[in-house]
Amino acid sequence: MPPYGVCKAFVQEIAQSGGSCTTSFLNNSQARQVYADCHGDLTALNEAGRDCHFDAFEKAFPGATSGHPPLSAETSTDIHRRASWNDCVNETSKEPFLKAGHSCAMTCSKGYCVKDGSKQPHCVDGSIIMGDSPMQCDVQPIATCHFPPNGGCDPLTKCNDTKPGLFMLKIVSCSDCPPGYFGTGRSGCNDINECMLRKNGGCASGTQCTNSVGGYSCSACPAGTHGDSFREKGCCPFPDKVYRPVGQAGASCDDPEAHISAGSKIWIIIVVLVVAACAGGWGYLCSKKQYKDAGGKFEKIDVGSIGTGPSIYDSTWAR
Repeated sequence: MPPYGVCKAFVQEIAQSGGSCTTSFLNNSQARQVYADCHGDLTALNEAGRDCHFDAFEKAFPGATSGHPPLSAETSTDIHRRASWNDCVNETSKEPFLKAGHSCAMTCSKGYCVKDGSKQPHCVDGSIIMGDSPMQCDVQPIATCHFPPNGGCDPLTKCNDTKPGLFMLKIVSCSDCPPGYFGTGRSGCNDINECMLRKNGGCASGTQCTNSVGGYSCSACPAGTHGDSFREKGCCPFPDKVYRPVGQAGASCDDPEAHISAGSKIWIIIVVLVVAACAGGWGYLCSKKQYKDAGGKFEKIDVGSIGTGPSIYDSTWAR
């Protein structure tokens, strides 16, 4: 594999160049995997695609006009269920328009709301994507957090209807999706595949990223290494290298000597200097001793001076 810098620059230049090359990367799963392996930003790739003009909206909403989307297929005789383009309109042309890689929010008439499970428009390389449930309007139900269950919020979120709205009517709101999910409590929470967001999910080289519901995991560091497999470059040869965390997701493998902290080095220097001083000209500083007198108290004396005073065997001193 080419070096990371070369890989990233070369692949991103091709993928984000626009036109047919960008289309190939967006519509081919293997090409997208190569782009992801080179640390490509999938959001940037989507934004490099073709914009969605009115013809893309006409294809997604058969019978649409520049003024309004078509009536719901299920309620084609009820004009009140007609949606509005809202912010899906270009300010200059006043026609439906959406930048590549972006979404917009259509709205419904008063007394109606977006039908549960229907999707808002999202532009992917010149096409409006809404899955199998395009945006539709339905009669707004009188709801609480008890009906429908959890106020219609995603089961992973919490419903709240304690805040009064206009005319003291209850307003049902949903909490945010939990970590590891994208979307909203009202439209639905979808699992994020962390293993696809970064190369190998950000796990260390030689380990395996495994996506799970609401999270992911990295396999243990290979035999003969140690460290943290959840960090890039987090598995270091053992015992040749010392693992050291860097920032929130990085790591480095240092030589054992280089891992000694600055504080430890200072103490080592101090100890060496003290030993050298004791062995040199400052010997008297290290030769202090203590003895106990008749009263039970300790007194320091200079051991170097012992023998310079009168001997205990000196009869003159004894007297």
